[in-house]
Amino acid sequence: MRFALPVFALMLSLAGPMLAQQTLPDLAQQGYDLYLQGNVEAARNVFEALLADGVRDSAIYFNLGRAYFDLRDSGRALLNYRRAHDLTPRDPDVNEALAQVRSSRVDILGDETGLIDSLALLTAGILTVEELGWMVLALWAIFFGAAWVYVVRADWQGNLRVPLVTLLAVLLVGLALLGSRLYVTHVRPAAVVIEAVVPAMSGPGEGYLHIYDLHAAAELRILEAHEGWIKFVLPDGRQGWIPADAVEQV
Repeated sequence: MRFALPVFALMLSLAGPMLAQQTLPDLAQQGYDLYLQGNVEAARNVFEALLADGVRDSAIYFNLGRAYFDLRDSGRALLNYRRAHDLTPRDPDVNEALAQVRSSRVDILGDETGLIDSLALLTAGILTVEELGWMVLALWAIFFGAAWVYVVRADWQGNLRVPLVTLLAVLLVGLALLGSRLYVTHVRPAAVVIEAVVPAMSGPGEGYLHIYDLHAAAELRILEAHEGWIKFVLPDGRQGWIPADAVEQV
């Protein structure tokens, strides 16, 4: 079983007192030691304290997900694995852990069926939003640099015409991919069901029709919120309303 050390947290210098005057790296190490000793609940509490103190590190999320998985809390396990994945999408251990939870959950969910959601999914397992943004920015700079040369050097125009068209096409694809990622992140944020079972209703309240149940580790996107309820959409396109406290955003 892999147990990751937090790269960024351990690179931090002494960050001031927290929880019995311990530094962030010291507290992280305490969490690993507790986990390896079999005290999973105490390790979970340490990792949660690190996150509450502002640490954002893939390994902390991964280790917290592992602790929740061992405690048979598949919803919070998947939630933290998803958060680790957003920071390190190419990490094979994170991807393996995600597949493990998804294969064991009650609800069978397929791939995203919405056009924008599907487009965002194309790069979600390869690049972070920041990496994709830098790639698009580089393409933008290269294209406009080449365009400037095309304008000022008439003798190069014949050689630059095809590369410019190709660069423009690649740039437009990159902008579409980046736009889809930003759209789903901010307008249709991903969330995970953390309750064991939650009834999906046809409207925002218990007085509406009960249409089906969702179980822990079901993944969805939030469409809107209303008085303690959220409207969601599942990957297969089904929609409904559930209490807001039954899910946590990734």
